[in-house]
Amino acid sequence: KNKALRQAFAYAIDVPDFIKKMLNGRGTKLNSIVPHEIAGNESDTGISGYEYNVEKAKAKLVEAGHPGGQGLKPLIIDFAGTSKASRDMGEYFRIQLAKVGIKVEPNYQEFSAYLRKVDAANFQIAWGAWSADYPDPENFFQLFYGPNKAPGPNHGSYVNPSYDKLYEQIRFMPNGPERYGLLKEMAAMINEDVPAALTYSSIRFGLYQKW
Repeated sequence: KNKALRQAFAYAIDVPDFIKKMLNGRGTKLNSIVPHEIAGNESDTGISGYEYNVEKAKAKLVEAGHPGGQGLKPLIIDFAGTSKASRDMGEYFRIQLAKVGIKVEPNYQEFSAYLRKVDAANFQIAWGAWSADYPDPENFFQLFYGPNKAPGPNHGSYVNPSYDKLYEQIRFMPNGPERYGLLKEMAAMINEDVPAALTYSSIRFGLYQKW
């Protein structure tokens, strides 16, 4: 219920540093839920997101009622795996967020156990990802549509009537300036309310024979 705390969390994540250290550079920072390769992305909408800023994160913690993290219990981050990669991510976030006074405790589990938790909305924070079912921005914005709340794909059970109304407008619209303008409004709501702290879109490589 504490929006300022969620905003502090978003300011405290150094996404470019994460991409460099944890992904060996194989990613691009996201300011919108829509990946750069799909129409309706941040280039089309002109939306900007959170940049790493320790001072702003600390100021938001004060606004949240937890100056320097005082009175704030450790936040649990659920990860869908127990591998070294998952543990490295958890440790990265633990160290990164501690710099602003937010304590986190990673919880590593098998994928099936993770799915049961997110489908039941039984978590504080979950590290997750989404791959498009089809290449349209609607497939990403539906992740925050109220009627899709858990056990649907809106795992955070985000409900914003203004957002839902815009989503219903853009759902079957063709891409173009009118749709992109509405998508920008929706993206701005996500950035303001922080139902998810956006991080990166993956870059993947493949090798092919000439034939």
